[in-house]
Amino acid sequence: MFINKLNKTSINIILKTLSYFLALIVILGSSSFGISFGSFFYISILFIFSFLILIIQKEIFIYNLNIFFLVIASVLSLLLNDVPSYFSSYQRLLFFVIILFIIGPLCISQTLQNFRQRLFVILNNFNILFCSFSFLGLISGLYVGLTTRNGLDRPDFTGFYNHSMILGPASSIALLTCLYYFYESGNKIKKIFLIILICLCAMSAITAGSRAALVGLLIGLLFFYYKKYKGRMTRFIKTLSFVVFLLIISFPIWEDNTKFLMNKFNRAEDSNDPFDSRSDKWNLRLTEFQTSPIFGIGFASVSVIDQTSLEKLKGIIEPGSSWLSVLSMTGILGFVPIFIFFTSHFTFLFRLKTSGENIASYLGSLFLLFTLHMLFEGYIFASGAFLFFYLWLFLGILEGYRRQKNLS
Repeated sequence: MFINKLNKTSINIILKTLSYFLALIVILGSSSFGISFGSFFYISILFIFSFLILIIQKEIFIYNLNIFFLVIASVLSLLLNDVPSYFSSYQRLLFFVIILFIIGPLCISQTLQNFRQRLFVILNNFNILFCSFSFLGLISGLYVGLTTRNGLDRPDFTGFYNHSMILGPASSIALLTCLYYFYESGNKIKKIFLIILICLCAMSAITAGSRAALVGLLIGLLFFYYKKYKGRMTRFIKTLSFVVFLLIISFPIWEDNTKFLMNKFNRAEDSNDPFDSRSDKWNLRLTEFQTSPIFGIGFASVSVIDQTSLEKLKGIIEPGSSWLSVLSMTGILGFVPIFIFFTSHFTFLFRLKTSGENIASYLGSLFLLFTLHMLFEGYIFASGAFLFFYLWLFLGILEGYRRQKNLS
């Protein structure tokens, strides 16, 4: 076979090329440039899946039972429910499982882990460019990145992404990644450059106005420094005090960039809903769960009573919460394994004792960012979306590290 004739160097070159290719498709598909790959994205995923299967067929696999049970629960949720065809739930489940295999924590092998680590670095670097240049475009006037959606008369700052609710968490991810790069670097010039990138990403996060992403970022930063200075509480407090001091004295500089954030607070106050319409979606998810608590109402679907979360003609749904969407769509059978998965990995990160404090701090901060942000955004089953892709890639990376029992 052709695959058997390839040497290790050739395979590494092909995997590196596929990593760049996949990262570009994912990030450009969520950009504000009007690029839509459509079915090409899924064809690419199938090609990469087939290539990886051929490469790793002789390797030792380690499966994660919790994710396996989540897949089983997802299958049962469709078999035991009459889900409308416009949701395309079976197709979405198929690609969900394939993506879990390629980049997620469903199974681990050395080649898969190497591929994921390379893809993770490339996607992070592309994301940093997108987020930092988003704010540079705004202040320079070259690309303001303001988008008016759904016929509303108010613009959102989306930057190089197609939605402010992507730019917010993406900028938080980029900031934490630059912070990790900063502490890993020993080059003073590179450190100065990274400080500039951290500031730009912070401004993109603030200007995007995603409250959930900002709170998740703050909690992630607290964990980052807690883990980094664990056992050195004085250093931890000094660092936090210095950061707070910088934020206070610099506030007049970036105060104007909080207008989108303040608009959301004002809308929430006017509507008497602190969560800006998410309360309705959460109540609907809980109602769906109550109608079918064991098996859920069906993978990647919402009930017919929920017109606020559904664009029926396209089968597009906005469930309002990843955690509640797992509960409502796959029931207890799906929620319990994913809850155990997250709990066990947080315990692993919290207890981890390693010489690689920076990577442990970084992964832990990302983990907490996602854990909180998923309460407010429902992308955990949104195959093809940037946050969906990054979440499962990150969890695949984390599972590989947990299996190795060493982050250094």
